[in-house]
Amino acid sequence: MVEQCIVLSSIRGNICYKWTALTRAEQMMKTIDLNIDLGEGQADDAALMVFASSCNIACGGHSGDARSMRQALQSARQAGIHIGAHPSYPDRAGFGRRSLDIDDAALGQSLDQQLMTLQRLADEAGVGISHVKPHGALYHDLADCSRRSSMFVEHVAAILPQAALIGPPEGCLREVAERLGRRYLAEGFADRRYYSDGRLVARSKAGALLETAEESALQAVSLARDSLVKALNGETVTLAIDTLCLHGDTQDAIVRAQAITDELQTAGIGIRCPL
Repeated sequence: MVEQCIVLSSIRGNICYKWTALTRAEQMMKTIDLNIDLGEGQADDAALMVFASSCNIACGGHSGDARSMRQALQSARQAGIHIGAHPSYPDRAGFGRRSLDIDDAALGQSLDQQLMTLQRLADEAGVGISHVKPHGALYHDLADCSRRSSMFVEHVAAILPQAALIGPPEGCLREVAERLGRRYLAEGFADRRYYSDGRLVARSKAGALLETAEESALQAVSLARDSLVKALNGETVTLAIDTLCLHGDTQDAIVRAQAITDELQTAGIGIRCPL
């Protein structure tokens, strides 16, 4: 099978995205996956998908319902990108950004419901789910808790046995996934700032989000090409990643997506999902 990659070409000032067969030289080009969190109530999801190679669809925990999931699945199918589930704590009021005091049984039941709902709708749409990426506070809590990470990975494996996992470059979720033989993609963020220990600056803190599209684009290239990111205190941190995330609920997400893809192209980096 000939591998496929997103190639960007300019037509009257607009960016046209198309799938094309790779030449031998292009097969040797450095690539990075660009994933976008979607299905969270934003009106421009479909427009964002043309920039991405994969997406993560909210499946009812923090946001999303059957209608939004169907729309996102259909748009992802039309865009030809890889589809992932984006489960969270059952916390719609807090958009999944609060750590919940919930026992493993209750959390497991919620995760099962979220994953099974998206799987059922994906089956109806005739598409597959290639990966699972936890959302918000659950994403960070799994990195710190081996027991809960084991529970999470086991529930994913039971419902989506072929799905890869996306998560932080270091921490318990990665350790558990690799121990259990699950494929794991380490993630970096194009629109968030980092502490010097490689952790994301909490959204509740000043400076958590990069302010401009240009900053996001430069950070994306630094992570994808050099595995480096400048921390909040000015230190340079090494983060080896497989995928870059851009949040779809950022106010200027389309502007940032355009800037990121342009900067990656200038740096000779292709956009491609490895799954």
